[in-house]
Amino acid sequence: MKEKKYFIDAVLEKEKQRNENMRLAYEERIAELPRGSLVVRRLNGREYCYLRYRDGKKVVQKYAGTVEQEECLRAKIAERKHLVELVSMLEEESKRIMKMEAIK
Repeated sequence: MKEKKYFIDAVLEKEKQRNENMRLAYEERIAELPRGSLVVRRLNGREYCYLRYRDGKKVVQKYAGTVEQEECLRAKIAERKHLVELVSMLEEESKRIMKMEAIK
């Protein structure tokens, strides 16, 4: 017996593909951006920026540049945080799409 193709099936398939493409693009961009938080430390009268993040159970501080680069670094960290939130939303959306497909 031939299965009927409904318009909603095509829409769900397109939405599933769009969701996957966006999630992969966001994850690639996240990998390029710095993670953690920015800490400014004063050494010998000069200020330096360090990225502080967790690596397993350890807290790592990595030199990130001078204070002049601080705004740029903060913007990149904020962008990463925003993208992580978007990926989380896309994962929730993907679960809903799978539930809709299971209803067929």
